[in-house]
Amino acid sequence: MKIGMLLKGSFPPDIRVQKEARALISAGHDVWLLCQGRGRESPGVVDSIDVRRVPLLSGTARVRNELGFYLRFVDRHWEQRLRAFVGMVAPEVLHVHDLPLARTALRVARPRDIPVVLDLHENYPAALPLWSRHRSQLVRWLESPAFRWRAYERWASQESDRVIVVVEEARDRLMREHGVPEGKITVVRNTEDPATFLADPPSPASADSATFDLLYVGGGGRHRGLETAVHALGYLRDARPPVRLRIVGPRDEEGAALQALASEIEVVEQLEILGWQPFERVRSLIETAHVCLVPHERNPHTDATIPHKLFQYMLAGKPVVVSDCAPLRRVVEETGAGVVFRSGDAQHLADRVNHLLGDGALRVACGSRAADASRGPYSWDRDAETIIGLFGELSDEVGLRHD
Repeated sequence: MKIGMLLKGSFPPDIRVQKEARALISAGHDVWLLCQGRGRESPGVVDSIDVRRVPLLSGTARVRNELGFYLRFVDRHWEQRLRAFVGMVAPEVLHVHDLPLARTALRVARPRDIPVVLDLHENYPAALPLWSRHRSQLVRWLESPAFRWRAYERWASQESDRVIVVVEEARDRLMREHGVPEGKITVVRNTEDPATFLADPPSPASADSATFDLLYVGGGGRHRGLETAVHALGYLRDARPPVRLRIVGPRDEEGAALQALASEIEVVEQLEILGWQPFERVRSLIETAHVCLVPHERNPHTDATIPHKLFQYMLAGKPVVVSDCAPLRRVVEETGAGVVFRSGDAQHLADRVNHLLGDGALRVACGSRAADASRGPYSWDRDAETIIGLFGELSDEVGLRHD
């Protein structure tokens, strides 16, 4: 089956797109990807995926296109490129990654009787207000009000032939809020693929026995709960060995804000902020950490998604400390991979860290259970089978349509 994937973002390095495409290719499907370009990149094959790129607009053309999108949720620039892509590739199904391109894809697919699979990476309407804190006032005005995005999500999830979500809580939300039938929704989780994560040895690094290292890997932003993690250091000043928090991945301005907070509460010596790091370096930091963190604030967005990093930590056999966002709590309590703290409660987070610091046997047990779960019920092999099964069903349906 020939599958046309759409991603309004650059590729690589989108982990989810890469894993899903690899799984489908391994099952004999032919995967083509139309994604956002970043300059003068040429078409080509990336990891067995045929990639075509949509050039970025600039100046007044970009402004007009974005205004048109926010008015009607149709991206005219992408629509033009998608029509050419469909004409060239002749895909039997379009697999749309995330909400923004859903209407554009449906406009192109419906007249051609091409099924559309909508892959919702997160609760997009709930995430927008969190992301917009870093955007211009004009963009924030254009993106609001939230009810338009919720209505768009309802329409898109009902109009698409299938919907993929990343976690069971997201499935339940679509059923509850939008009336999407359960049988139409497939859960393909953000579990980690050992073939990628463990393929090459990490870059050399050694554990620091003089400190007890906490590690967070991922983006910044207030909804990530990093301020809570920094505040928790204030309650861990007297811990022995000393506790050090390493934060990997925030943008420069986000890192500067966290450093300023650490200075204000006098925990600068306990905090180390690293910007973007290559994958091998991230792996080494995970493997040498004592405990790994997911301190996300609890809100409608984080209650319906789950980060890749949780499963990366677990695959590395690390005990985790997570906030009580519904999916995080469920996975960690179900697997015994770590402990849970109340979202936004820095003292409770510090108490949970102290509990693990003082009980080495518990850390070993949590790490072992985490590794077992990531190779069993929370393995990418299972999620790969799920998405392969979904597209196998679609392939049969497309065949019946053409008989």
